[in-house]
Amino acid sequence: FVPDLLAMGAYRPTQKGRGQLVVMNTGSGNCEYREHEFDACLATPYGVGTLFTCDDRFAFNPFKLVSTPGPRTILGPGEQLVFELEFTAPAIQAALGRDSYYARLMVMLFDPNSSALRFVAPPGGVGRGVNVRAESAVPLVTVDPGAIDFGLVRTDCASEVRQVRVRAEGP
Repeated sequence: FVPDLLAMGAYRPTQKGRGQLVVMNTGSGNCEYREHEFDACLATPYGVGTLFTCDDRFAFNPFKLVSTPGPRTILGPGEQLVFELEFTAPAIQAALGRDSYYARLMVMLFDPNSSALRFVAPPGGVGRGVNVRAESAVPLVTVDPGAIDFGLVRTDCASEVRQVRVRAEGP
């Protein structure tokens, strides 16, 4: 996959963001795209790492695939399959004003040269890694003053210097 991890960034609740994951044929022969799995994932801290549990049966998935290649698409050497994703930021559940969401896209390809099916999975292998992440966040900052009015200033003339203070209110 290009990129290995699609980090879509942080969005205010109800905002939407889009991104793309690309599968590239780096081999010298053709591949045939067969199908994909796209699952929501739950992250659980485990020791010094994170354990991801992914399943398409989770009741809530803020990600959706908005564009996928057609089945049986032939992927020649150096060619790409593009999967377009959309994230809709849900309401914040965390006290810190930020929630993280994860998903996993896996693709099944058929190699006609070896008559073998092959899963293309995120780093970590089939059933282990995630390759999509986004956050729902509310900025915990204050800005003082809330607005600045410079009045009328002639072209090529300097206005009065004004100061703006941005203060972080949370972690």
